[in-house]
Amino acid sequence: MNIIVYGIAEPTVRTVAARYGFDVRERFECCAETNSMVILPHLAGDDRHLEFMTDMERHAELIDAVVAAPGETAAAVCYCAPQGKLFTVAPDDELAADELSLIVESLAGLICAHEGV
Repeated sequence: MNIIVYGIAEPTVRTVAARYGFDVRERFECCAETNSMVILPHLAGDDRHLEFMTDMERHAELIDAVVAAPGETAAAVCYCAPQGKLFTVAPDDELAADELSLIVESLAGLICAHEGV
């Protein structure tokens, strides 16, 4: 499972990833063999947006979720997310950790989506 994460503090992502046995990647790399969370850096500039859009299109079949916190450049992430795979979380780190955990559990079939996501 590959989850793209944007706008959530790195320590928060690493904590949640460790809880569920996910690898954390800091570059846009998706692979089918492992569970990973990809922490996207701030998307500044047109070149970075274009590179991100190309990566999302190229890896769309391997992306299980795109999780974004509201922010100045989050719109680009939301726009490029594969249809039906976008989740948004609260900008607060503690709430974001809880919501990211619920998303992972829902995708992994550990809880039903209607139980809190």
